[in-house]
Amino acid sequence: MFTTLYTSLVRTKLENCVKAASPCLKGDSDILEKVQRAATRAIPELRGLSYKERLEKLNLFTLSYRRLRGDLILMYRILRHDFGPNLFSLFLPTRSGHLRGHSRRVEKPRTNKIPVAYRFSHRVINT
Repeated sequence: MFTTLYTSLVRTKLENCVKAASPCLKGDSDILEKVQRAATRAIPELRGLSYKERLEKLNLFTLSYRRLRGDLILMYRILRHDFGPNLFSLFLPTRSGHLRGHSRRVEKPRTNKIPVAYRFSHRVINT
């Protein structure tokens, strides 16, 4: 019952707009993760367990893992043109002929601006 309530009411608020604006700083990610830690600690049967063990018992993943997984799934769907050609234009197709077995390699545009480096188009290529 807890897992259903948590995933439908709490986690949806924590993951709202995460594709567009993922937390830039480690401290921001830690604040979001702290909410999930506190929620899993509130279950009396799981109080003596570590955070990782509590997540395993509840079949949940860390929020940072879910953000990474969501980014990679979205990138896969963009490369397959599931959303049309508009989103694919965020990425620069590679100019190199050496693609190591696939035709979907993309390059990260160069930037010196820190906020730009945390956008989806840069974040997913860094993973």
